[in-house]
Amino acid sequence: MNLLSTFNARDEPKSEFWARLLVLGIVVTMTRAWALTNLFEVLLVCITLYDPSLRKKVLSSFNDVRVFAVFLFWLWIAFSMSWSDAPIMERLGEFWSWRKLILVPICFSLFERDADKRLLMVVIVAVCSMYMVATWLGYFNLVELYRVPKHYLENHATQGVLFGACSLFCVLLALQNPNWKSTCLFVLLVAGFIANILLISTGRSGYLFLVVISGFSAFFWAKNQFKARVLSLLAGLGAVCIILATLFINETTRREINTAFTDIETAYTSEQLTSLGIRIVMWSNSLELIENKPLLGSGAGGYKYDYEALVAGQVGWRSKVIDDPHQQYLHIAAEHGLLGLFLFILAFSSWLFSKIPSTQIFYVAGIAVLLGTAANGFANGHFSAFVEGRFFWISVAAFLAGTQSYFPSLKIYSKSEK
Repeated sequence: MNLLSTFNARDEPKSEFWARLLVLGIVVTMTRAWALTNLFEVLLVCITLYDPSLRKKVLSSFNDVRVFAVFLFWLWIAFSMSWSDAPIMERLGEFWSWRKLILVPICFSLFERDADKRLLMVVIVAVCSMYMVATWLGYFNLVELYRVPKHYLENHATQGVLFGACSLFCVLLALQNPNWKSTCLFVLLVAGFIANILLISTGRSGYLFLVVISGFSAFFWAKNQFKARVLSLLAGLGAVCIILATLFINETTRREINTAFTDIETAYTSEQLTSLGIRIVMWSNSLELIENKPLLGSGAGGYKYDYEALVAGQVGWRSKVIDDPHQQYLHIAAEHGLLGLFLFILAFSSWLFSKIPSTQIFYVAGIAVLLGTAANGFANGHFSAFVEGRFFWISVAAFLAGTQSYFPSLKIYSKSEK
C-alpha cells in the first residue's frame, strides 16, 4: 500500500494535507534541526488560522475534555506569571517553552484516519531507525560519529525512550500488515532497537519506558485474547518480569541499575556529584519549596530563584542552583503550585479515558507512550522537553484522534459558528 497516496485520498481541503505534512516535518526535524522545527510550527499555526475549515475543525476539538484540559493547564502557566519574582522575559520563556501544547488540538483534528496515523508511525520509526543504525555503526567503529553512540539522538534518555517506543510501533505495524517481508523487517528493527537500549543507550529512562510499555501491551493483548482480568494481569506482570530479568542479567544494564542505587544511598555523604545523587537532593529541596508555597508555587520562571535562596547556605555541589529538578511533578508543583499540578495531571491523564476504537493498534501506541512517559516523569521532565515533549503530545493526540471520550462533550464551540 502506498502510504503517501492514502495520506490525501479523500476530498478534503488542501490545507489539511499540507498541515499534516508539516506535522511530519516536525517529527523529522525535532531530533536535530530545531530551527526548522520552530519554522514548521509557525507555518502550521499560520495555516490553521488562515484556512476557515481547518480553523473550525481545530476549534471544535476543544469540545473534547482531553483537548480542553491541555489548554487549561497552559492557561494556568500564563496566569502564574502574575505572581512570579522572575524577570519578565524568563516568565514569558517558561510560558513559551510549553508552546508544544499547540500541537495537541491540531494533531487531534488532522489524524482521525487510520492511514494518517499509520504514516505518522512509519515516519517516527524511519527517523529513529536511521539513528539506530548510525549508533550501531559508531559502536563498532565502522563510522565516526560527532557524538558518542549513546548520546547520538539528543542524549541517552531521549534515545532510550524513542527507541523503546519504536520497538512497540514495529510490533504493532507488523500485526496490522502480516506479510513475511514486512514482518522480517520489523523483527530486525525491534531487535536493533531493544539491543541498542540494553547495550548502547545506558539510559535508565529507556529501561523504565520499555518495562512500562511492554507490561501494558501484554496486558491489553491478553485482555482481548482471553477476556479474563486475572490472565491479563498475569500477562502484564509476566512481560514486566521478563524485561526486568533481562535488565539484571545483562552486564551493562545491571551496572547502570546498581550505580543508581549506590548514588541514591550516598546522596548526602558523597563528595562527588552523581546523576541520581543530585536528583535526590533536588527532589528534597523541591518538596521544601512546595511546603513554602503550596497552593500557587513560585510562579512561571520563579523556581530557579526560590531554589537559589533555599540552597544559599550550603556548600559543594549541593549548593548548585538549578532550574529543573528532573522530576516533572515536583517541578510543576513547586513552580505552578498544587493547583497547577492538579491541572497538569488532568491534562495528560484524561487521555486514559478514551474509548477503545475498532482499530486498536493506534490506541495501544498512544496509551503506552502516555503510561511510559508518566512513569519517567518521576525522574525526568519528558513532558516539557523539546524532543520527548513533542514526541509525547504529537503521539498521544494523533494516535487517539477520532476516538470518543468517556467524558461528556463540553459544547464550547459549534462548527456552524463563524
